[in-house]
Amino acid sequence: MMTNTIDKPLHSSLQRGYRHVLRAALLILLTTSGIATAQRQSGDLTVLVSGFKTNQGHAIARLYLPGNEVTKKGQQEISATIHDGKSNFVFPALPAGVYAVVVFHDANDNGTVDHNFFGLPVEALGFSNGFRVSLTSGMPNFEKLRFAHGNSPQTIQLNME
Repeated sequence: MMTNTIDKPLHSSLQRGYRHVLRAALLILLTTSGIATAQRQSGDLTVLVSGFKTNQGHAIARLYLPGNEVTKKGQQEISATIHDGKSNFVFPALPAGVYAVVVFHDANDNGTVDHNFFGLPVEALGFSNGFRVSLTSGMPNFEKLRFAHGNSPQTIQLNME
């Protein structure tokens, strides 16, 4: 008479091992498919800026999300040099969504927008969505600067004032 030589503790141990391997494989599959989906749903945002009066200092671009105050620090901030009155920025692999961008000329490289005695900026500013500061436009806010960014690379242009 033949008997089964696999004892129950070893058999259940093998089953648990296989389950762990299957769970790990499933987790890897879900994670990598999630990464692929995230990559498909994002694209670089390039910001081309012109109109700098001098090449002194640096240009700083700030990226804002809905609900952010555009007069404060942004979600992301990039610094770039200025050449021939122009500067370029790239926010890589930016997820699709609604954003706003403010660029300022940090002529004295102190990292902030400097203001005069009356609270008005003394360093040049550029805004997304074609916004320009005037008596009729009022102060910049997210809604006035907003633009949609899709799943593919996008380039926007700003002019410094």
